[in-house]
Amino acid sequence: MRVVYDPSSSRFVIDDIYELEFRQDLSCSCGNCSRNIVEATECPEGKKVASSCACECENLREKIACKEKEGMWRWNEEECQCACEIRECRLGALLNYETCECEDDGE
Repeated sequence: MRVVYDPSSSRFVIDDIYELEFRQDLSCSCGNCSRNIVEATECPEGKKVASSCACECENLREKIACKEKEGMWRWNEEECQCACEIRECRLGALLNYETCECEDDGE
């Protein structure tokens, strides 16, 4: 059934009727991963079995926050943490790991 608002009458009215067919599942299971794919106990600490049956990082909020950060921050899926992608700075500069930026040494 589709209902629409009719401003002239200030009411919702039935616009159309649809026939729906539902399937009834008689059994269910927790995860449907085959034996060849990881079990929950096989995921390392900090990871869980995803709907894809692969291990994924549990800290999804941190992953989203990392991707929203500006600069050279990148999400490391193996370590489940936000990491600074800069490896080296120019001569006379040091990497500030809190800001992920090269800063002059100041000497």
